[in-house]
Amino acid sequence: MKKVGRPRKPSTEKKEIISVNLTASLIQKLNHDLSWSQSRSEWIERAIKEKLAIISDAAPAVVDTPTKSLAAALVRREDCPNFVVRAIISQYGWVDDPHFEDLKK
Repeated sequence: MKKVGRPRKPSTEKKEIISVNLTASLIQKLNHDLSWSQSRSEWIERAIKEKLAIISDAAPAVVDTPTKSLAAALVRREDCPNFVVRAIISQYGWVDDPHFEDLKK
């Protein structure tokens, strides 16, 4: 018996079936953007991988930053409430910005 359809590439990693609920309009947009030879599953997999790569690329920058540096950056924000600034000062005993010297008292 002759096989019909395009040949599939052997996968090195076993894939699992998942179920995702999408709106009909989103599915229509996806189908409209894909050509007849493209796979929805591959498109969704690539989108997820791209999203995870963005997250993992950004996360180490924050995770690896020393706490004092994060605290100093937070204190310099205009929307940082005074009680947060005071808490940081009480924890670290410093703020290297003269603007906040009066909060040390």
